[in-house]
Amino acid sequence: MRTENLRARLSGLPEPYPEGAEPAPGSAPEPEPGTEACSLPPYAVGERVEAFSLPDGEGVRRNPLEAAEEYVLLDFWASWCAPCRRELPVLLDAASRFDGVLSVCAVSVDEDAAAWRSAVEQEGLSPLLNLRLDRSDASFAELVARFDIRTIPHNLLLDGERRVVAVDLRGDALCEWLEQHVGR
Repeated sequence: MRTENLRARLSGLPEPYPEGAEPAPGSAPEPEPGTEACSLPPYAVGERVEAFSLPDGEGVRRNPLEAAEEYVLLDFWASWCAPCRRELPVLLDAASRFDGVLSVCAVSVDEDAAAWRSAVEQEGLSPLLNLRLDRSDASFAELVARFDIRTIPHNLLLDGERRVVAVDLRGDALCEWLEQHVGR
C-alpha cells in the first residue's frame, strides 16, 4: 500500500513510499480510502460550482456557497506553505475593502488540525470563513479534482450564481479585478 503525502502531492514533488518499499514494476498502488480518483473534470471558468460543505474550527460543516455576498473567493492554502501565508494579508485586505460584496473562504489542506487552528489565530483570519479539507473527508478526492488543487496557494473567484469567473488571482490582481467589476 502506498503512503500518500499531501504536502508532496500539492507541491508537485514525488510522493514517498514507506521506507524500504518499492512498487512492483507495472503495478499501480492501491489508493488509500478517500483518495480514489474523481471522474469529474475540474471546474472551468463559466461553470457553476456545486454545493459542498467542509468543517470549520468547531467541526460544524459549512457551505461557503451560501454566503450572502455577490462574490465568493475560495482560497486553498496550508499553514506550512510560506507563499500561502504571505498571501493571507491580501485576502484580509480584500475582505475588508469589499465588505458586503466579497466573502472569502480560506480552505486549509493541512493534515494537522492543530497547526491549522494555530495559523488561523496567528494570522488573524477570524473575519474569514475558515474551513479544512481533510483527506479523511468522504469528498476529499472529488473536491481536490473539481477545484484542480495541484499546488497552493490556489483560488477560484465565484460570482452571484456561483460560477467561476477567475482563477488564481494573487496579490493586487484580486482587488484590481474586483475594482473593475464592482467599482470600488
